[in-house]
Amino acid sequence: MTQETLFDLLGAFEQRVFSTIKSTFLSFEDESRRLAKALGKHAPVLEFEGDDHILPQVIHDALSSVLIHLIRNTMDHGLEDIKTRRTAKKDVQGVIHLEVETTPEELILKFSDDGKGLDLNIIFQKARAANIIGAQEPLTYEVISKILF
Repeated sequence: MTQETLFDLLGAFEQRVFSTIKSTFLSFEDESRRLAKALGKHAPVLEFEGDDHILPQVIHDALSSVLIHLIRNTMDHGLEDIKTRRTAKKDVQGVIHLEVETTPEELILKFSDDGKGLDLNIIFQKARAANIIGAQEPLTYEVISKILF
C-alpha cells in the first residue's frame, strides 16, 4: 500500500465517521427546498452561529434525526406561506437559525425561526382533547414544556 493510498483511506474514514454540527445542519438545505416546494413556500435560509464541533457518527445520526424533525415542523407549522409573510411585511424566504454554545458540561443547541410562533392556546386545547393533560390543569410554562418536549 502506498502512502497516498493510506492517506486517501484515512481521509475517507474521517469523512464517514466524523462530521461537524454545522455541516450536519446545513446538509438539510436540499430537504428544506423539496419540502418548501411541496408546501407552496419559499425554501428557508438555514443559518448557523456559534461553536462548531466534530461529531462521531453515532451522535451525528441522532442529531440529524432531531434537526430534520425540527426543520420539518418549522416549515410545516411555523413558517408562513408566501402570501401571509408578504401581508406581515416579512421576507418571503423564512429563516431557520441554529445557535450552538458550549460549557464545560454541556452542548447547548438553540433552534429558532422567524415564523409566526406557537399558538399556545391551540396546543393546550389539543393536549386536553388528547388527554395528555387534565381538564383542570392550568396553562403554565411547565405544563406547555411537558406537552411539547
